Amino acid sequence: MLKACRYAQYLAAFMKTNVLAVVLLLFFQSINAQDLTLKIPTAHTAWITGFDISHNGKYVATCAYDNSIKIWDYHTKKELRLLNGHEDIVNTVRFSPNDSLLASGDGSGIVKIWRVSTGECVYSTDTLFSNSVNDLNFSNDGRLLAGCNNWVINVFDLYKKTEIARFELSGRGQKIAFFPDGSKLACAESDSSFSVWSVKDSTAFIEQLSFNYIHGDVNDFFLSKDGRYSFIAANTTINNIRMHIMGERTAFVLMVMLHLLKLYTPEKQPMCFIPWPILKTPTRRAPVLK
Repeated sequence: MLKACRYAQYLAAFMKTNVLAVVLLLFFQSINAQDLTLKIPTAHTAWITGFDISHNGKYVATCAYDNSIKIWDYHTKKELRLLNGHEDIVNTVRFSPNDSLLASGDGSGIVKIWRVSTGECVYSTDTLFSNSVNDLNFSNDGRLLAGCNNWVINVFDLYKKTEIARFELSGRGQKIAFFPDGSKLACAESDSSFSVWSVKDSTAFIEQLSFNYIHGDVNDFFLSKDGRYSFIAANTTINNIRMHIMGERTAFVLMVMLHLLKLYTPEKQPMCFIPWPILKTPTRRAPVLK
């Protein structure tokens, strides 16, 4: 009973500040292709590999197999900028917190920083990664840029133009995100790991916040504004999204059935969370921290 009450308190606290994010994530998890309300005529000449929406809601950036990046007006759907410069497939794009910059990473390991207002490439580096950049993300203050590939996470200080940390992964890095205060970052790996790393001290891998899922790979996730919760889309045979309380060994399953948003208890009552076990914390050798 006490444990159930504690989970209820966690849920109430989370929903108070993150209800919009929860609704949006579950909504997009449950819709069909026919239900899309935003259609942008991307006009790339090959497959779209990624996109991002600016924080101010004005722009959409897309990247593709044709090595190009496009920036669009979110409301008019008109193309504003064509960014050429990559010589390999562009896998990921990400707006900076103030939306003035756009980061991109390609299949050869090159990372570029673009000025959104002009389309100018203001910085480019080929020293961070030896192969394909899978994801990029900025810290909330815009100073740090983190990226992951098939082997490592790199953290780059944009002010000093230097790498400040490198963490070795046990699986392919797929998605990456900073915690709100910028002191830690989380990475979804291809071996079902959700790993958390310290940016600011030599302990690096934070075991008590990291875990492996029993049921499949972590495909995507986001962190709550206070960093206490993660919402995770796992590669499972059951359509669900899991809310994890950071530091706990239990997740709550948000089940999406038949493209309808319903959260079930064992008694089939809607709008509740189900505690779900997580595999033991993974162990790994200490990463390199510069």
